Amino acid sequence: MSTGSGSASEETTKKPRLNQGDIKDRYNVTEVLGSGAYGSVYLVTDTLNGGTFAMKQIPLDGKDIQGCHTREFSPLQEIDHPNIVKLKRVFVEQQYIYVVMEYLRWDLKTFVEEHANMFEVPMTLKSFTKQLLSAVHFCHMNEFIHRDLKPENILIKMQEEGIIVKLADFGQSRGWIHGGANLTPEINMLSYRAPEMILGSRTYTSAVDMWGVGCVLAFILQLDAPFPGETSYAVLDGIFR
Repeated sequence: MSTGSGSASEETTKKPRLNQGDIKDRYNVTEVLGSGAYGSVYLVTDTLNGGTFAMKQIPLDGKDIQGCHTREFSPLQEIDHPNIVKLKRVFVEQQYIYVVMEYLRWDLKTFVEEHANMFEVPMTLKSFTKQLLSAVHFCHMNEFIHRDLKPENILIKMQEEGIIVKLADFGQSRGWIHGGANLTPEINMLSYRAPEMILGSRTYTSAVDMWGVGCVLAFILQLDAPFPGETSYAVLDGIFR
């Protein structure tokens, strides 16, 4: 953080900001980690209790607050699993919902870009696979489907004993009733989407997550999505060849 003097416009460009309010007093924003159609993610420090966290800021845009909260965050509040990202706090301020969660330095995509050679060690790939499957199995045992397995939603940190893998971003997750339900097929990234979803099925099962696991492992091995394509037809053509 700069301590030198400068104009207000210079300070605005140097330091990312969240909306004004109580959140400004509680959390100090140090970096923008990412942004997209569904909101922004910031690296923050908690000035009250200490610690560094990731904070997701999601514009409500007239959405039902309770519905938004229930869909993505209620499952996480009930979860205590070593391979699923831990949710610390959820609150609404002005026209945004804020989610404070544990911070891990890399998602799988950036980790592979920086440390691709690590997965050449069989034990590292085995450890990654075991941890990811443990997280997915936990979801399925609790009868909900993640539905958005892709490298950007798998977080990683390195420790002396090896990598720690955590499944994140449950915005597309849904409860799963044995025997099927009326589920939306057009949700996750096309190149990681299971064939039955691409074909428009609304009664798919937790098997779509296992397809996602396979696609993620293929990404690690070939450093690219296994079935790239801009259209459903192109992706299906790659799958069935």
